[in-house]
Amino acid sequence: MAVRCSLKISPARADVIPTSVCTEVRKRYTVNGSLICPISGEDIRATGDSIDHSHIIPKCYRKIFMKGELDGADNIIPTFPALHRQMELYQHQPTMSFEFLSHDDESYDWYQIIFSHKVNNNHILHRYIKQDKVRLHRLSRKHLHIHLLVFKDCEDAIKTVGNDWTRTLQELNKRHAVTGILRSIFGAIRNVKTGMKISVKSAVPVTASVINSWVESGEIVVRGELWSYENEEAPTEIRCKILRFHEKKKMMELLCPDDYADDDVEYFLQNYNARSGVLKRSLSNFEVWKVPASTLMPFVLRVGQDKSSAWIQVQEEIPIGTLFHNFVHEYGFALMEVLSYDDSNKLCKVKVINPKGKFDDLDFTMSQIQRLVSGNISEGARSCLLNKCVLVKSSETDDELQFGKLLQIEHGYAVVQWLRENAVHKRRQNPLVKTYYPAYLSNNEEVVAAKQPFPRSWRPFKSQLPISHLWGKPFELVDNRVPYDVTSMAMFVDLKLSAGKQIGTRVLRTFDGDQLEGAVCSYFPESDGGVELFHITYIDGDGEDLTSSELDELRASNVTNEAYKWKSVDGVERQYIGKTFVDVTLSDDDEFKLCTVVDVVQNDEYDSKFFRYYDRNAHSGYPCDDLLETTQCEEFPPFKSSGSDFEWTVEPKKKRRTEN
Repeated sequence: MAVRCSLKISPARADVIPTSVCTEVRKRYTVNGSLICPISGEDIRATGDSIDHSHIIPKCYRKIFMKGELDGADNIIPTFPALHRQMELYQHQPTMSFEFLSHDDESYDWYQIIFSHKVNNNHILHRYIKQDKVRLHRLSRKHLHIHLLVFKDCEDAIKTVGNDWTRTLQELNKRHAVTGILRSIFGAIRNVKTGMKISVKSAVPVTASVINSWVESGEIVVRGELWSYENEEAPTEIRCKILRFHEKKKMMELLCPDDYADDDVEYFLQNYNARSGVLKRSLSNFEVWKVPASTLMPFVLRVGQDKSSAWIQVQEEIPIGTLFHNFVHEYGFALMEVLSYDDSNKLCKVKVINPKGKFDDLDFTMSQIQRLVSGNISEGARSCLLNKCVLVKSSETDDELQFGKLLQIEHGYAVVQWLRENAVHKRRQNPLVKTYYPAYLSNNEEVVAAKQPFPRSWRPFKSQLPISHLWGKPFELVDNRVPYDVTSMAMFVDLKLSAGKQIGTRVLRTFDGDQLEGAVCSYFPESDGGVELFHITYIDGDGEDLTSSELDELRASNVTNEAYKWKSVDGVERQYIGKTFVDVTLSDDDEFKLCTVVDVVQNDEYDSKFFRYYDRNAHSGYPCDDLLETTQCEEFPPFKSSGSDFEWTVEPKKKRRTEN
């Protein structure tokens, strides 16, 4: 004996279907004061079931129809929840439909109920339906016709490919529908998920780099068995879009885009708030799956598209064996080498030296490895580095260890204020325990180590260096002493490998008449058709790749590093250091209208002396070297008696306070 199944579903919300529409639906299908389900012919309330207002055409396709049409009474049939599910078109293959037979009267038509070939004698439909034809309102004819077209195409597709659900979906997508609404419905029909099969026992640890790879790619492919389905057959794999990762809860939020039409997915992504994770009312038809990352990990087959063009490009541009110098939080500034690429997780494995002198392996995502190789430092890393002390060691300093304080870091270059031993304390202290203080340039251009500048006119004694000259984790002085772990780590800093590949080598190149300093930050072995390449990052943020011969030619054109470097020189001109002048030829809003002289310099290319100065309005203090301008001293008065473009300003004298 067949057992009747009652499925309790809460009534439709008034904000979805207006009360006036519900009243009209009840009026059309009420007989002798009782609301009758036209499909089964039974009194719905008498059975104890809830009244379900079933939409013939899914209401999510409102935008294809006239405003309010799908929420109107013409598109709604009052029925049992179980029957609603069987005739549902949204993401669902209907198991019954209605074919027009004849007119009844001026308001109603007769329809024959058509069942799917899957409906047998024990199917739930036969527990409700005991009649062959139904009487439905004439104004619903348009929507019932569309429903029948979808039903017949689904049946024909199944007959063509058999019971293979995946092939059935492919066949439906190939069919040419008459209208846009049919194309949308076919595109959304899926093997509906009924739940997620997850177990704490199946959870495995997942690293931060793997999670970063998921989030960065924005898409993962997982095994279909992660879910249970309305049809017993589970697909081999499911494409999932990463909506967000909840850091505290370690929870991934996923959307399965193949469960919806492309237009619907686009609409969802435009209106979904990833920060709050709360679905708007307009997105209530979408299912967002929340899965712990550790539970999701065993089901992930691959990250992103299988043969992503971006992933292939990264492997071509950054081949295995690439050497580069940059900053990572776990190890600080270090030399790293690309070891391998993991295609399934879209991760690059890199070898890095740890503070104990041994090698560790780290995983980086596509964007991370591209940024590191280019010599750039992330905003988060930059904020934690400023005003910290670092170890400086390069072939330019004859491998001598030096310490400095990071004042600025950008475009692969760092401005470092040097740390020096205080001359007074040096005589008193234990030679095995050195104390360091920031170094300043006094008014006499002498380097002085002190806790703070005195007088305030002292300028920080600093240099601008490639980040490839910096090593190890940033640190802070403890009682003006370098921590022991920093000094011990310094013993393992070996420049042979980086120097052998010219990493850290500085060059000078002219662009549009301007000379810019650059440094080699990366080495690519046999890339670009078997040619070794060296990536140079310039001080303004631009970069380029040079072959070995091009790099040697550029270095040769620079002659020596000392040939193009400005050097401070003595002379009567130094009395103007600290003074301010105005360029009378420039407009008031020009960046070099009002400037302050900071040094008198000279180089091997010119016999003349030059003033170095900066824009006083843009910088409250001494800026980095690339923001300084240089002009011959001979162009300034009194060295040029007349016709000078510059005028010295007169600093107002401070009035003495007088006591009353």
